[in-house]
Amino acid sequence: SVRLVHCKDLLSSAGGGPVFFRRLHFNLVRHDSWVLPSEDLHPPRILRRKVGPHPLLAEMPRKVKQALSIDASIGISAILLIRRNPPSGRRLENEGAFVDMLRASSFTVHVRDLGLMPFAAQVEAVAHSAILMGVHGQGLFNLVFLPQGAAVVEIAPCGARLALVHNVAELFGFRFSEIVNTSCDDSFLQTFTEHGCQPCWSREVHTNATDSRGLDSNHIGDCERLEPSCDARSAQIVAIGS
Repeated sequence: SVRLVHCKDLLSSAGGGPVFFRRLHFNLVRHDSWVLPSEDLHPPRILRRKVGPHPLLAEMPRKVKQALSIDASIGISAILLIRRNPPSGRRLENEGAFVDMLRASSFTVHVRDLGLMPFAAQVEAVAHSAILMGVHGQGLFNLVFLPQGAAVVEIAPCGARLALVHNVAELFGFRFSEIVNTSCDDSFLQTFTEHGCQPCWSREVHTNATDSRGLDSNHIGDCERLEPSCDARSAQIVAIGS
């Protein structure tokens, strides 16, 4: 069986000391698996359309919202765009023009830096949104608190299609889209070129919940670990093309 345990409870059960795992085994395909590897391992995109969201994980955010007395049925027609302020990298250079374009198309758009908000406020903002949007980053993992039927839109840095936000959206049963018509700051692109870097593209793999061959911790991705100069996530500035 699988139990969701808060880190403080895990530490308490271990007598308050550090917890060491002798081995972590990632099974990315089976329906009863919920551990996802770091994106530094370049996992493939796991499509769970034949399986559906993990039932236990889908229950977790509902209980969090219930504990915080958040009514997810209120005001779920807006787009929530996550802002990344300095010193964070991958800042959206033409955010203002992008938001103006969305609003001109009759969308309601809220722009928030989730890193400046208390946890409860972050959950509430996401729970009241129909679409969670932003440049690739940790803030997008708040997608788990979206209401049923909502969607995630990831703005890919330098047009690089990454896997982890996609995989979490699939794991929780949310629709995922991305904007890949993007560019990065000249400084990053110059370094990328000088080091002879090549982009690492995420492949897509369909899961049927019965076959996990080739998708465990012994073989996760198709790329070697990237140097920061070759990693699109190291870009400081991202701009959406016209």
